[in-house]
Amino acid sequence: FPSHDTLAQLGQGQAQLVQLSNDKINVTFSTKGATPVQVQVKGYQTFDGKALNLFKPGANRLSYHYVAGNRNISTEQLFFQIDSSLSSQGSLTFTAALDPNRYIRHTYKLEKGAYLLKHQVQVVGLGGILAPNIDYTRLSWNTSVPRQEKDLKDERNTSTAYFRFSNEEPERIDYTDYET
Repeated sequence: FPSHDTLAQLGQGQAQLVQLSNDKINVTFSTKGATPVQVQVKGYQTFDGKALNLFKPGANRLSYHYVAGNRNISTEQLFFQIDSSLSSQGSLTFTAALDPNRYIRHTYKLEKGAYLLKHQVQVVGLGGILAPNIDYTRLSWNTSVPRQEKDLKDERNTSTAYFRFSNEEPERIDYTDYET
């Protein structure tokens, strides 16, 4: 198990914002958590003429949770470095490393002409650190989507989220029972 000082290093830093764009969307990421903090759809506006943001800074939390010893590790609390050697036009790679052989890496890809942001997570060399009896990773995603349409009822009926496991077809996440 890494020392408290080593873990503390990953939890200390200064958040930086970096963008990944194509002709359809502009995604702004924070190095704290290595997650999107804002997504703006290009060429579209809300009903009242404002830029169409799927979410704005402070309204989106995406985190992977791991267990290491008796500690819970949440990626939203870690500071990642932008790995320029693995990033290219259309992709962005963030790495939180304990050392060169033990790290968590997030890679995002945004192809030209696509609205889909691809996301890959790699956990490398942490087998002796992460709890061996847990064979899953918990993902938590909380977002507040700003109002986009004039008719709120129609917006609630047509807005949705999809999730899929690797090599499976997407499934609609049914949250319409949740009333706010």
